[in-house]
Amino acid sequence: MRSLPNAEEMLVKANNIMQNPKKYYDDKPYVASTENLSYLKDFKIHGNSLVILGSGDIVFQLVANGITSIKAIEKNALQMYVFALRKAAIKTLDYNLFFDFLLDVNSSNFLSFKIFNQYVKFGFSENEQEELKFWTIFLDSHSPVRISQVFFKGGLEHCSLASIKTSLRYLKNSSYYEACKENLKKAEISTILCDAFEFFENCDYHFDFINFSNILLFCAQGSIQLLEDKMQVLKRIYDNNLNKNGIFIVDYMFGLTSCELESQKSYMLDSYSNHFLAVNMIIYAILKKYLPFIRTNYVKALVKATPIWGKSDSLFYLEK
Repeated sequence: MRSLPNAEEMLVKANNIMQNPKKYYDDKPYVASTENLSYLKDFKIHGNSLVILGSGDIVFQLVANGITSIKAIEKNALQMYVFALRKAAIKTLDYNLFFDFLLDVNSSNFLSFKIFNQYVKFGFSENEQEELKFWTIFLDSHSPVRISQVFFKGGLEHCSLASIKTSLRYLKNSSYYEACKENLKKAEISTILCDAFEFFENCDYHFDFINFSNILLFCAQGSIQLLEDKMQVLKRIYDNNLNKNGIFIVDYMFGLTSCELESQKSYMLDSYSNHFLAVNMIIYAILKKYLPFIRTNYVKALVKATPIWGKSDSLFYLEK
């Protein structure tokens, strides 16, 4: 676990992205989830939760559902700065203005420094003064249009506002949004800057819900051996850190079902799409090898986050 870098360090990193977004693409943060998180309604989630922070949407959705003890792990420090901005926006803006400020790139209020200075800055806690300093300088230094074009990845590249409302129940309407805002007042949310697998190396925490979705694809970019090593870690986490009746989401695959992943059919795709499919087929096969009791759920595909655009996304999970 590392200390969160200060505002000056993060401004250097952010300005690198603004100046050369292709070179620093991996450093870009997400501002909206690319996953269809409506699947959460299919599980009885309770107690202590641990998630990959990502855009932060899963945290806010769990909070809206009444889960108030959450640890969120993240490797990208900029992502944690974005999370602080989103949290401050929820605490200070009404439903419509939140959409205008953070999600609707066509709104005149999108990342408006006026809205930030008038409302949002008052939502940062005493422990988030570095994050406040960062956003005060960053939003005053760059145009909202330029930020929307090059700074974020994920949601704003692929999502429509209608898809966001379908995927994220806490943003479906003002009533759900207000429930999230109210529950935030009592929520105990810990953001932890570290690798998710490293967190569990000497971990004696126990959780009722763990979500590792959408990180195995990054592991697979290393080597098959690395992927197999991570699978063994997943099994240890299931055995040692998941409470009885707990749920462990181990992966989320875009645009593919288990039938397609097991198929021997020759797909007529471009080379990049074929590579993406092949990698996911390897991940799925190794999942089945090390976690033969894994279960599958399907959810409607809402965003084109990968080269393959299928009708359904797959969710792979374990129950104890």
